[in-house]
Amino acid sequence: HLDALITKHHRHPIFKHLIGYTYSVEQGDRNDGRGYHIHAAYFFNGNIVCRDVCKATGIGKLWEEITRRQGYAHSCNHDKDQYGDKLGIGQIHRDDQSRRPHTHYAMKYLVKDDQHLRLKPAGARCLRKGTLSRFRRSA
Repeated sequence: HLDALITKHHRHPIFKHLIGYTYSVEQGDRNDGRGYHIHAAYFFNGNIVCRDVCKATGIGKLWEEITRRQGYAHSCNHDKDQYGDKLGIGQIHRDDQSRRPHTHYAMKYLVKDDQHLRLKPAGARCLRKGTLSRFRRSA
């Protein structure tokens, strides 16, 4: 399913102005009900895109469509108020030095080691990242 989502980066309207992404595939404890799951971070051109909650909602709906409702999405962008002055998600201006450490912390959460894959299929990648071409960024 993740490959199908990544393929959509180049042609689905929700990903318009996407400049970069990171996905981390993890395996939770079977007893906690989480099993295999994906953490994702998306980077959009902030000069054009400013509605992060709308983007997150749209991407979540697309994921549910791709997985035929077998997968679901949760967005931390909907809960930004809980982070207070430690907010590191949403629209962040490149000159805002005070929020960078919080963004770094949020990104480290994506690659935390406590839920690594116990069984990794041959050829599978646990971490995927990428950037889109300059043309796609501004289109």
